[in-house]
Amino acid sequence: MGPHPVRLDLSGRLLRGLDAAPSAPLRAAAAAFLAGDFERTLAATAAGGFAGAREQAWAHLLRAAASHALYVRGGEADPALRERTLEEIRAGRAAAADIVPGDGFSPSFRDLAASAR
Repeated sequence: MGPHPVRLDLSGRLLRGLDAAPSAPLRAAAAAFLAGDFERTLAATAAGGFAGAREQAWAHLLRAAASHALYVRGGEADPALRERTLEEIRAGRAAAADIVPGDGFSPSFRDLAASAR
């Protein structure tokens, strides 16, 4: 990998930035996220079946982004959703630190992911 962070291009037909083609579970989670079905995204990422640390990192980021979307949709009233978002961001970073959310994610989620410790 080069010095630039690997990004997931959610605007394309397939997930990008992986060492190999994305697994079916990861594609299903990304499709649910793109469809705005955040509950299904959470279920798909909880089901597992991700190949290696890089897919695990993307699964954590999709789960974080879905949690964040639900938090925002709910008027930012549920602190447990915000904490889940932060935990998933940290877990994704621990799995593969060079993977960061790209333009397919909301600006507020990208900002949160960049600032999460």
